[in-house]
Amino acid sequence: MRYPRDVRVMHLGIVLLTLLCWTGSLLKGSFLDEQAVDFYPQWFAARLILDHHNPYSDESNQLLRHSWLLIKTTQVPVTTAYPLPALLVHLPFGVLPFTVARIIWDLLQISTVFLACWYSAKRGAHFIVPLLFLPLFRAVAIHQVSVLWFGATLVLLMIPPQRYSIWSGLLAAILPWKPQAGLCFFFFFLWRNRKDKLFIISTGLWLALLLSLSFFVMPNWVSEWLRVCRETWVSFSRLGLSVSLLPIGLIMLVPTLKLTPLAFVATLQVILFPINDYYGALPLLLAWLELRKINPGVGCSLSLLAPVLYTTWNSLVTLWALVLFPFFAFCCAELRERGLIHASHSKRSTI
Repeated sequence: MRYPRDVRVMHLGIVLLTLLCWTGSLLKGSFLDEQAVDFYPQWFAARLILDHHNPYSDESNQLLRHSWLLIKTTQVPVTTAYPLPALLVHLPFGVLPFTVARIIWDLLQISTVFLACWYSAKRGAHFIVPLLFLPLFRAVAIHQVSVLWFGATLVLLMIPPQRYSIWSGLLAAILPWKPQAGLCFFFFFLWRNRKDKLFIISTGLWLALLLSLSFFVMPNWVSEWLRVCRETWVSFSRLGLSVSLLPIGLIMLVPTLKLTPLAFVATLQVILFPINDYYGALPLLLAWLELRKINPGVGCSLSLLAPVLYTTWNSLVTLWALVLFPFFAFCCAELRERGLIHASHSKRSTI
């Protein structure tokens, strides 16, 4: 279908304006930042492991607080709350000087954004839809590790695992080690590829390798990690830095049950875990892209109003109003539209 010239010009203007806003905002507030915000703690923890130090110790956390410029003047608790297998994934960055490591990290983030746009186009939506979803921008802007996990999920969705079972298994084995970004997707891919024995075996072997290396590097890492997680959760709860979507968030799952398995899993991934920042809703983008009869770009773009309407990045009211409820409403509209189409087909067949 060829759109009229004025519509095509309007589309081009929206695309260029969106790209300009992304580029300007990232250059101003993120890519020129000296320590790349959330990437620095991961690089720092990798360095500690390479130097044979305990990344979960109080001494390590104090060193991180003193060296991380962003956090020096705040009361936000500074801990390394990632399980050791996730930190081992970052070891290649720890070998490099920070400047080089962050350049590579930036390139990986940009690649993930392009991959999301490509995936959106393949799903029949406009390629610009991911750029209209604020949680993706927020995750990229603060160099969040969630971007890497989201990229791994996209790759597993786009490549045929039968042809790349070994490397697909590696990506799948990484997913559960950041539970709030990949645990549900991990089980989804195991179920989706349950008939691919090579993929299942490859995933199991990579998991075993990650766990073996973790216990070799630090035999007591599980107890240390759980201790840090408890302390971090208490501190975040006391300061109001983390919000839970349960139990009311479970209602979000009802319409996705009739949509697609991926929409259900992506929504479940967001609902199950506490959210301490807007980027926590990033997996929901994959659920948006499962809509076929309703334009997901309109609903995703509502999230861009968030910075105008609130001052904190974990406002539960704004999260519901601009991210969760729009998806719920659009999902219900999608199901209603599909039902009307089926009804019209049945009437025609009767006639």
